[in-house]
Amino acid sequence: MTFVLNDSLLNKIQSALENQEQKFVLDAKECILVEKSADIQDDGERYYDLPEWDSAAGFALREDFVNTLNSPLAHEALQQVLHSGRGVFKNFRNVLKDYPEVEKKWHLYKNTKMLNYINGWYNNLREVWGLEKLDYVPE
Repeated sequence: MTFVLNDSLLNKIQSALENQEQKFVLDAKECILVEKSADIQDDGERYYDLPEWDSAAGFALREDFVNTLNSPLAHEALQQVLHSGRGVFKNFRNVLKDYPEVEKKWHLYKNTKMLNYINGWYNNLREVWGLEKLDYVPE
């Protein structure tokens, strides 16, 4: 069963990927996300696993972002956070609060990268379904 990946579903999938506490699958029939359980698993028909996203992927995303920064102070502060060990994600958020413009750039960067990642997953499914890939152009 195929489904249409609209903006609302994209945002829900992004939120689900960022949720490290629960695992979700997409119910293609209802076009909703449901918590993965023993009864609800990827079956290639109605239910589909979401793309893999873990803390290592989140760390790599932050590292890539920091490497693109042109703000030396923010770059140095965020670089220190990334190599500090514990509490990296929380400390990263806290440091961003000191640099509002960099924080805006981070959210734009993160959303663009994650939406492109989700779109790649969707295009892989479309290929399996025998459909042509779609171009995704972020707003």
